[in-house]
Amino acid sequence: INTSCFVCLRDIQGKASTFPRAYIGPRIGYQSGDDVFLDLTITAYFCCGTCQQNYYRIKSNQEGEFQSREEGDQGAVYGYIYLIYNRKEDMHYIGKSRYIPAFRWQEHIKSGLKGDICDLNFSVLSTVRRDPALNEEGNMNYLSSMEAWWINKYEMENHKVMNIVKPKITVDDLREKFNDLVVRQEQLTLDGDL
Repeated sequence: INTSCFVCLRDIQGKASTFPRAYIGPRIGYQSGDDVFLDLTITAYFCCGTCQQNYYRIKSNQEGEFQSREEGDQGAVYGYIYLIYNRKEDMHYIGKSRYIPAFRWQEHIKSGLKGDICDLNFSVLSTVRRDPALNEEGNMNYLSSMEAWWINKYEMENHKVMNIVKPKITVDDLREKFNDLVVRQEQLTLDGDL
């Protein structure tokens, strides 16, 4: 064969029997025999077993297998705060995700819990950057605090928010993120008392 990998498009040449393959088209009139000699319009060839596995995962709609944490901007992105607006009900849902926002959007669409897709708008409110001074738990707490901040903002602006669980911004979370600011404020308070 002289073709391209069905997944990564890498050139593959050689004996068809040495490459992983999958049958992607109808097998009309197929009886028996060596599957290798089926027409290329119904056979997909892969350069390696990994590409073949990726094809089967995509085909079986296991998108969770392909969700990867966004490490954009050289690993500086930690997560996202997103908004789903239901126009019909005039309701807002604010969520957080460590994954690329499109994956969370797909999950919400599939669940149908936020409304009919025709009534929904999806947007990213904030990209939350990783703080190298914090550990994984500290960065996750900060992401949750950002989600809480956006929920509070929408509620204070008299928007209807459909979030059932509303995370709280704690002093500890803010102190951890803005430690220098808190220390300076405490120093100013002490200086003012003298």
